Amino acid sequence: DDGFKSYTLLQHHKRLHLERKFPCNICTKKFIRSSDLKVHMRSHTGEEPFECHLCDRRFKIKVQLNYHLQQHAGIKRKCAECGKEFNNVKQLKIHSYKHTGMPYRCLMCDYGCAKREVFRHHLSRMHNMTMTPDEYRAMFKANTGRNPCVKPLEELQAKEQKLEHNDQ
Repeated sequence: DDGFKSYTLLQHHKRLHLERKFPCNICTKKFIRSSDLKVHMRSHTGEEPFECHLCDRRFKIKVQLNYHLQQHAGIKRKCAECGKEFNNVKQLKIHSYKHTGMPYRCLMCDYGCAKREVFRHHLSRMHNMTMTPDEYRAMFKANTGRNPCVKPLEELQAKEQKLEHNDQ
């Protein structure tokens, strides 16, 4: 089942299939909206316009600052399966693979992990093997039932929009 948790997330996913009319003039990426390109440009310029008023850390996008402020406030993320608590969404997501299965699993041994780059290093170091990007995507999809192609930045922006919508 490739269902979406909310109508908003479904609409955001549909936008991924639209024409990308806004190209980056530094790399090969293209974007659907000019605002997405503007945020992307921060990866090239290093601009971090969002500053924490408690510790002076800076962030490229507002949702990262929001998550950071939640850490200052001691807000934890709880695993729905086992109740274990985590300081941030990323830690919880990686932990959740213990319940759903690791996205990357070695066919040569019993190694598995949540991050593609760590798995790539394992294959190279332990088995002198490589895989194509398509093979990694197929493995992720087979092991999780989800498509890994959605860009983390777009995912974060969708979450930020949802948080802002809930605050209204």
